[in-house]
Amino acid sequence: MLIAYVAAALASLPSASQRIERLVALARLDAAVHYFHPAVATRASTWDSLFAANAVRVADAPTTAEYRRRVAALMDALHDEAPVATSPQRALEYNGFPSPTMPTSGAYSLRWRSAGAGESYRVEMGEHVHVDVRLSETSSDTSAMQKVPAVPTAVEWRTSYPSAGYRILAAARVWSTIRFFYPYKALIGENWDDQLRAALPKVEQAHDALEYARAIAAFAAHSHDTHVTVGSTALYAFTGMAPIGAGARLIENQLVITRIVDSSATRAGLRIGDVVVSVDGTPIDQRIDQLTPLFAASTPQSMHFRLQSTLLSGADATLAQLDVRGADGGDRKLAVPRSASFATRLQKHRPEPVPDFDFDQSRGA
Repeated sequence: MLIAYVAAALASLPSASQRIERLVALARLDAAVHYFHPAVATRASTWDSLFAANAVRVADAPTTAEYRRRVAALMDALHDEAPVATSPQRALEYNGFPSPTMPTSGAYSLRWRSAGAGESYRVEMGEHVHVDVRLSETSSDTSAMQKVPAVPTAVEWRTSYPSAGYRILAAARVWSTIRFFYPYKALIGENWDDQLRAALPKVEQAHDALEYARAIAAFAAHSHDTHVTVGSTALYAFTGMAPIGAGARLIENQLVITRIVDSSATRAGLRIGDVVVSVDGTPIDQRIDQLTPLFAASTPQSMHFRLQSTLLSGADATLAQLDVRGADGGDRKLAVPRSASFATRLQKHRPEPVPDFDFDQSRGA
């Protein structure tokens, strides 16, 4: 009886590929609603919680008819009222990506434009299902720049391990930010939609905060842009935030100590030229393999910089247990203090002072 029940339950589920396509369709729907539905994009809204509460249920619909019904129920829950067709209407227009944390960066802005009556955007959801998202609202005022909505403060958004629905929504937001606002998509070199398809199962099935953060970071890394970073308490604990009092560089695939910036490293026995073989019991090669998928980098040099700045880091006020090989070939075990205060001293520096430059003389020459 139990076997028959399980078989029947499995038979009522969509195929894995069908389910992924439904989640991708939901990401497209979220992008349209989140950025362009005037009531959602400019004012406090329940859309995020509605999406998170329904995403898994929509994806798991046993039939196309039920899928259509659940998508319609999601949109009905917005209690959306179409504007009066005879009244002047306006719709949103973006100039770049107006981040709520940097509202004036690059003069990015969110404005109103005059809109036609009942303007909408059709989102194809697959399986002959579509949603027409309202783009306009009743108003003739298009002069004012629209203030960017504040960063969500809901408890589910602040937790390090949100529900599956919110995890799916997070992946959708990473995807849509790049899809609609990233100017260098042609340089990514990969199909961004396919990267969303690959990321969604890992994000949804993550078992804890670290697994979730690593899945999001690995997805974002496919942007191949060094400006893209992902942070979370769990991820910082994994990658480490506090460095030792020494700098290192990856030279011919070896991590070599090239600078000592604090005497604590010297007292621990670390020397310039030492090759770090392992850190906290993990071989450097293995640590590189762990960290590389989590970093977005535009060039191999950028990846090297991000790695060598992180490989020896750990929790603040802890000891880095290092196996090092000296210039004489001898191996040593060292316990080197870490401190967040060392980070400032390890920032980019010029080893020699800037020479005096006589501009007038050089121009005359």
